[in-house]
Amino acid sequence: MDPSQLDGVSVIVGALAAGAGDGLKDVAKGAVTGAAYSVGQGLHHHEASTPSPAADWELFHIRGSVFELRNVGSGTAHDVLLDAPGAVRFDPPGGLSAWRPGSGRELFAVGSMQTGHPRLVVRWKNTASESTHQSWERPLPR
Repeated sequence: MDPSQLDGVSVIVGALAAGAGDGLKDVAKGAVTGAAYSVGQGLHHHEASTPSPAADWELFHIRGSVFELRNVGSGTAHDVLLDAPGAVRFDPPGGLSAWRPGSGRELFAVGSMQTGHPRLVVRWKNTASESTHQSWERPLPR
């Protein structure tokens, strides 16, 4: 709808508000309905695209200093990198090149009074060809 059509709608709405006769009211209502339809046609609703498969993470406390990191997303995580800032000992799992959805791996992390409670930092790519890593960080569950 162009601006001149909006001016016409304003005049019609003004006529309705001023108490125009029944014949003019019917014409005005039809014009407003048509204008609203035209505006709606200009605002096409694009269907939501299906999101690309992506990894997402959950971290579980198994026992003592043993934890499980699980890919709970819809896509495989590639080139996974793990770090545990604040851990005096950190043993990440092996085989971090690709984690399929639903797969989990155990890791071992111990903090200390000096370093505080460790956090787990996960970095990964959603596709093998991505140039940058995604990042996810959580404190290790107690």
